[in-house]
Amino acid sequence: MKGLIFFVMVAFCPLSVAAMDIARCDTRMQVTNVAEPWDKFTRTYANGDVRLVVIDTIEPAAGSVYLVVLSPPRDTLGRRQCRRISPVETLGFGGLNLDRVHSDYDPAVGLTVTMPAQTFDGFEFLDRQLSVVINQATGDITASLE
Repeated sequence: MKGLIFFVMVAFCPLSVAAMDIARCDTRMQVTNVAEPWDKFTRTYANGDVRLVVIDTIEPAAGSVYLVVLSPPRDTLGRRQCRRISPVETLGFGGLNLDRVHSDYDPAVGLTVTMPAQTFDGFEFLDRQLSVVINQATGDITASLE
């Protein structure tokens, strides 16, 4: 019984800082799923080399929103890498707010963007803060949720 209680606490209680799932873009990240209007749900940085895109797959309603990052390095055809960011592989955010995005650049670290995010804990939506660090020099992307 104690094991079950511990599992439920770990599975459904928000952590103070949670690692995110970052993976190559998949079929959910297609242009037909870009949230509308596009100018409200996309942002560019680094002279257009870095683009953030909010994707809304509509279902599941509690986690249909994903953040896509297009950034260097570019492949041999000149295409940027495409990465999907979500709390877990199979479920996105309840919402992302690019109207309140904040960005900061440190040459030693890269571009850091933070924005309000909503996650669903199985019972209710929680207001959180998503932080994404994009290092154009190495191609590394990290993200955390507070």
